[in-house]
Amino acid sequence: MFKRNKKLLSATLSSLLIVPTSFAINLDNVEWEREAFLEQNKIENRYATVSESTILQAHNAFNSTDYGYSIDPNHRYTFTEMVELGARSLEIDMYTTTGDRIIVCHGLCDYVGDDLLDRFLTRIVNASNNNGDYTPILIQIEKGNDDIQGRLADIIATVPDFADKLYTPLDRPGFDPDNDRLEADEFILDEIRDAGKLFMFYGGGVGSSNNQSYRNTVFNLGPKKEEKNTSNLEAEGMCNLDHTQMYRVVEDHTNIGRTSPRRVYGYQELREAMDCGVNMFGLDSNEWSWVTTTRLNELVWSWKNGLPNSDGQHCAIIRAADAENQELGYFTDLSCETTKRALCKSSAGDWAVTDTTSSWATSISNCTNEYGPDYTFSMPVSKVELAAANEAIRESNDRKGFTGGTQTNVWIDYAKRTEMRIHNVWTPFATRFYFDRLTTPGKG
Repeated sequence: MFKRNKKLLSATLSSLLIVPTSFAINLDNVEWEREAFLEQNKIENRYATVSESTILQAHNAFNSTDYGYSIDPNHRYTFTEMVELGARSLEIDMYTTTGDRIIVCHGLCDYVGDDLLDRFLTRIVNASNNNGDYTPILIQIEKGNDDIQGRLADIIATVPDFADKLYTPLDRPGFDPDNDRLEADEFILDEIRDAGKLFMFYGGGVGSSNNQSYRNTVFNLGPKKEEKNTSNLEAEGMCNLDHTQMYRVVEDHTNIGRTSPRRVYGYQELREAMDCGVNMFGLDSNEWSWVTTTRLNELVWSWKNGLPNSDGQHCAIIRAADAENQELGYFTDLSCETTKRALCKSSAGDWAVTDTTSSWATSISNCTNEYGPDYTFSMPVSKVELAAANEAIRESNDRKGFTGGTQTNVWIDYAKRTEMRIHNVWTPFATRFYFDRLTTPGKG
């Protein structure tokens, strides 16, 4: 059995009530990559730490043609559309400029792509009002001098509804804004939503700030590391081995960006960054759409391309890599009555595969029968976990002498079940919901 040591979430995080969530995939939508990525986001938001999640960030999110900035835009979408396309983070640069204004600005302040901060925040509120899924959003602050830090809280107070939807360090139980850092491997995005909020500020020199209101408003989220040249990832130590940090790459399509130099990430760069362990992708959209196969497809680690489909196969397996195909195994749908081995996980994060084969519905008992009560029928909730689970599957296949074919595939706890009174939605940890065995699956 494959052993994986994993730093456990903090006591604060483990005290949160985490309940199974059901997700719907639009099977008629030809933009499979977008639909699969959105469903993947929902799983990660609820069950994976930020350091293990695959986060799409809108770089210079404010600088969009939809907000009138057509001279040198980073984007062509509204914030509502950015969220609908899978963005979970908006990045902004803040400056003090002519007339003592606080603006968000890209390079040439008072000239190209700048906007008043309060207007920017108002647009985020409007986007959240159009967000039926209530997706939690990280807002990363870059730049931000002492004057801006001292005035940020006052500006927030002038924007209707923004302060009520903002998750601050004062909202996190037991968190000390003056001394604590929010650890990326002890934080899940849905903590924001569980607190009844939608946004969270982080970054911008919080650790060194002397302004109390700024420390009470903006999280010091870390550790984190950034690289702008994807060819330097390994040399700069960006290949994430322990997955305790946030690693970000940032591109810049703009003419201003051409002097720094201009950075454009295609599918090959994103694939290499994903393989290296980068988990936050600060992308632009005015030249490369987020919904093209060559871009977004590289960020989907879960479902095999084009799946699930509408052919009546309502339970999920991992189609394991074999001797001829060593690529990472992906999720595939299958008839629930087929007999397969089951993927199991311990409370300590160790993965194992049963020797017993059965239908999907009885896999929960196979895990506990073979490995004891500490092991439960489970599913990977991040690319990091999928890699660990695949290693356990390969080890089990090698031990049993399986070299390929359907016998190498294993059930995971992910299904679409009408017995649960939920129709046409895929449900993570479905057996726990269906059999009412556990109410707080979390990451265990």
